[in-house]
Amino acid sequence: MDRARRLRGADGTMADPVMPARKLASWSIRRHLFGTLAAVCVLLLLLSAEPVRQLETDAMTGILREQFSNALDSLVPVLKDHVITRDAEMDLPVLQRTVEDFLRTHQEVRSMRIEDAKGSVLVNETSPMPTKGSSTFEVSRVLMAGDFAVGRVEIVVDLHDLEAQVGRHVLRLQGLFALLLLIVAVILIAWFYRLAVRPLRQIDAKLRNLLDGAEIESGDLRAAEEFVRLNDSVDALASAVQLEEENKELEQQLQQSQKLEAIGRLAGGVAHDFNNLLTVILGYADTLVDDPSLSETARGGAGQIVSAGERAAALTRQLLAFSRKQVLRSDIVSPADILRGMEEMLRRLIGELIEVRVRVREPVGLVHADTTQLEQVLMNLAVNARDAMDRGGHLDFDLYSVRAASEEELRERLPSGAAMGDYVVLAVTDDGAGMDEETREHVFEPFFTTKEAGDGTGLGLAMVYGIVVQSGGYIDLESRLGEGTTFRIFLPEVQPEAEALVTTSRASPGDEVGTILLVEDEGLVRALAQEILSSAGHEVLVACDSSEAFEVSDSHEGAIDLIVTDLVLPGMSGIDLSKEIRERRPGTRTLLVSGYDNGLLGPEEREIPFLQKPFDRSALLTAVSEVLAAEA
Repeated sequence: MDRARRLRGADGTMADPVMPARKLASWSIRRHLFGTLAAVCVLLLLLSAEPVRQLETDAMTGILREQFSNALDSLVPVLKDHVITRDAEMDLPVLQRTVEDFLRTHQEVRSMRIEDAKGSVLVNETSPMPTKGSSTFEVSRVLMAGDFAVGRVEIVVDLHDLEAQVGRHVLRLQGLFALLLLIVAVILIAWFYRLAVRPLRQIDAKLRNLLDGAEIESGDLRAAEEFVRLNDSVDALASAVQLEEENKELEQQLQQSQKLEAIGRLAGGVAHDFNNLLTVILGYADTLVDDPSLSETARGGAGQIVSAGERAAALTRQLLAFSRKQVLRSDIVSPADILRGMEEMLRRLIGELIEVRVRVREPVGLVHADTTQLEQVLMNLAVNARDAMDRGGHLDFDLYSVRAASEEELRERLPSGAAMGDYVVLAVTDDGAGMDEETREHVFEPFFTTKEAGDGTGLGLAMVYGIVVQSGGYIDLESRLGEGTTFRIFLPEVQPEAEALVTTSRASPGDEVGTILLVEDEGLVRALAQEILSSAGHEVLVACDSSEAFEVSDSHEGAIDLIVTDLVLPGMSGIDLSKEIRERRPGTRTLLVSGYDNGLLGPEEREIPFLQKPFDRSALLTAVSEVLAAEA
C-alpha cells in the first residue's frame, strides 16, 4: 500500500517511475555524444589551422611571384637600353621615373633597385607606403644585351596583405569543414542511436516493466529482436572474415607442405643414389686398408677415405630422415660424443664471422635418443642462431648434467612441467637480435617464421621441439629483444647398466659359405659385392634385374643357398623376386639390401634379414654369414 501510494499522482492516477529516468538517461546519452562531437571538431580545427594556412600562403606566394616576374619581364627591354648608356642627364632620370611609377602602381612592392654590370647602384627607391609586416620575398631579373649581362633589377614584395587574405580564406575553409564534419557526425550519431541506443533503451524499459509485474506482449520485443539480428549479422560478418583469413593461411601452409614434400622426394632419391656410390667407395677403401702389401702411408690414406665416407653416410641418413624414408630409432647414446663429433661441422656451417665455443662439463650422462635426431637439433639451433647474428658474434654450446631431487631444486633447475630426476642439459646461446614476447609465444609453431618470404620454411624450431618431446625431454627458451637468445634442452639421463651403450664395433664374419644369387641393378655395387663374396669362398651367381635373376636361377643345376637382392629393382621389387624364387627353390634364404631403411616395409616383411647401404666388406660378410647360420 505504501508503494502504491508513492506511485500515485496528484490526480489519483498511477505515475510511471520509468519514464523520468528514461528521459534523463536519453538526454544524458545525447549530451555526451554531442559533447564528444564538439570536442573532436574543436580539436580538428585547431590541428588543421596552421597546415592549411601554410598551404594557402605557399600557393598565393607562388601566384604573386609569377605576377611580379611577368611585370619585371615587361620592364626589362626599357630598362636595358638606359642601363647600357647610363647618361646622367638623360638615362638616369628616366630610370628614376620608371621605378617611381612601378612602385606607385604596385603597392605590394616595398623597394626596387637597379644595378649596372659592375654592381653599382643606379636607382634604389623605397615605397612611401609603410611596411605592414615582416614577411617578404624577392624577385630579380638580369638585364642582358645579347650574351652579355649589363645590369640587374630587383624588387622586394611585402606579404602582409597576402597573409591577411589567406587568414580570412582559412577561416572560411575551416568553417565549411566544421559544418561538413558536424553534418556527417550528426548523421552517424543518429544512425548509431537508432540501431543501438534506442533498442537497448526499449529492452531496458521492457525489463523494468517485467520486474514490476507487467505483462509484455510479443510485439513489444520487436526492437530487441532487431537488435539481436543486427548483432548476429555483425558476428556472422566477423566470422566470415576470420574464416577467409584462416583459409588463406591454410592454403599457404598447404603450398609450403607440398614444396617440402617435393624437396623431400628429391632428397630421398639423391640420398639413395649417393648410398650406392658410398657403398663402392667404402668397400674398396676398406679393402685397401686391410691389404698388407700396401705401405702404411697408402693404408692411412685409405683410412681417411673410409672416415670421409662414413661421415657422408651420416649425411645421407639425415637426408633420408628428412624425406621420411628412414624410421628414426632411439638408442643409449652419449650427447658429449655427438656434440664433439659435430663441432667441426658446426663451425663450417656457421661461418667465420661467428665464433663457436663448445664446453662439456664432465661428467655428462647418457640419454635415450636417436643420434641423427640430436644432430638435427644441433644443426637447426645453430642455423637459427646464425641467422640472428648478421654482424657476427659468439655461439656457445654448453653440455652438463643436473639433478632435481627436491621440489625446490625442481623449481630452480628445471623448466615448468618437468619431473624430478637426473637430466642432461644442452644450452645453445647466441648474442644476436633476440626475440620479443609475441615471437617467443609462436616460435615453436610449424610454419611460423620472422624471415622474409622464401628465406625460411618455419619448420626448423618446430622440428627441434618435436624431437625433444619425442625423446621424453623438455625445452626452455630465454630471450630478450637485443640481448640474444638461449635454448635449453633437458633430456632424461639413463644409466648404462640398464641398456648397453651403442657402439660402432664390427662383428666378425663367420665361416659359413654357400651358393649366392646376387641381384643388383647398380653395376659398381654389383661388382664390389661379387668380389667381396667370392673372396670369402662363396659361389656367386650374378643378375642385374629380376628377369635375368629368373634365368640364372632356372639355368643353375645346383642348389642356391641365399639370394642377396636390392629392394628396388627394374620390373619387380626385391621382395616379390625372393618370393618367386623361394616358390621355385624351397629353402632358399633371402637378404634384402637397400639405400632406404626397412621401416618402409610392412610388419611381416620387416622379419626378412636386411642390410642397409652403404656397407663395407665386414658388414656384408657378417650379414650373409648370420643368414646362412640362422637357417642352417
